[in-house]
Amino acid sequence: LLITSLLFTITHIYWSPNLEILAFVFFASLLYGGVYLISGKIESAILTHFLLNFIHMTFFSYHAM
Repeated sequence: LLITSLLFTITHIYWSPNLEILAFVFFASLLYGGVYLISGKIESAILTHFLLNFIHMTFFSYHAM
């Protein structure tokens, strides 16, 4: 899970080279991986990713754009 989360974070470097954002991405990917490990369903991790992105864009990022 740690290696996969690190790879997931690396893929986001171009999107945001900001260290704080990348730390958030890393911990979020641990959450997604944990959800997958607990549920055994990739759909649960995808839904978690969607919901976290939705909340982030709706309440935090959208207003800054």
